[in-house]
Amino acid sequence: YVEAWCRRSEARRTFRLDRVAEIRILDEPSAPPEVELRDLSEGLVQPAAEDPEVVVEVGPGGRWVAEYYPHDSADELPDGGLRITLRTPDPASLRRLALRLGRDGRIVSPAGLADSARQAAREALAAYDG
Repeated sequence: YVEAWCRRSEARRTFRLDRVAEIRILDEPSAPPEVELRDLSEGLVQPAAEDPEVVVEVGPGGRWVAEYYPHDSADELPDGGLRITLRTPDPASLRRLALRLGRDGRIVSPAGLADSARQAAREALAAYDG
């Protein structure tokens, strides 16, 4: 990751380097605000207590989620999986996680998000049928 000034949003943004397609030095001057140092000892992503709670259950093949995502708890399940409780400012972004996990995971709550993830999976499968 790299934290940099984004001219489009006129704000500081965090970019994943593996998703950067091109870097160019422009002839136009830029005047971003002074850098504000942050404590990243707890990690780059630091969910807030007021962020919505999401519960995800993963099978043994999805245990990596607990290593990759900051979470409040990760409880063992009888099948060797985990029940992970985490907070995120954008729960809808976890639909992509559910699709990536496939049968190795599912969103348990909130119910609306779980329904949305199931619908996204149905639509993705239907695209293969067409």
